[in-house]
Amino acid sequence: MRSANSITRALVALVALSAAACAQDDRYPQALPLTTGSISGAGATSGWSGQPGASGHPAMTADAIMAAVANFPNCIAALWPDAARRGISRAAFEQFTAGLEPDVKIMDLVDAQPEFTKAFWDYVDTLVTDERIARGRELLAQNAASFEAVERAYGVDRHVIAAIWGIETKYGVVAGDPR
Repeated sequence: MRSANSITRALVALVALSAAACAQDDRYPQALPLTTGSISGAGATSGWSGQPGASGHPAMTADAIMAAVANFPNCIAALWPDAARRGISRAAFEQFTAGLEPDVKIMDLVDAQPEFTKAFWDYVDTLVTDERIARGRELLAQNAASFEAVERAYGVDRHVIAAIWGIETKYGVVAGDPR
């Protein structure tokens, strides 16, 4: 029971933190209704709706997203010093970053997540279920040594790790679209 309570508290805390971090207020007005589809054009914007995200966050406006797209080469170039410090040759860096483009269509997916489109308690109700809590308890028990080792090595409570695993993949059941 203690493990279930810990998982429940961790799930609720994670959901609350993510919701609080993205809370709507006067600075970030809700940009609803959501518009989806595609815009004409080539390159990085292909497949992106061109619409601001549901969170209303200033970094999710169409202008901010297009500014980030325009700055992408500078972003890649700024990675070079860190790569060099890690022993990556300039030739390898150039080879593996040549031709990279931002995949801006991801912006429609990122900002359309339920954290931004559902009321808080509706969102929590979809995540904190008896089934998910039971599965979390079962996996914590089955993998106690691994959870203990990770908790010791990284200082992150095993219940928080299990809660994140449960939220993000339903404990490995939902892996997402590999595209």
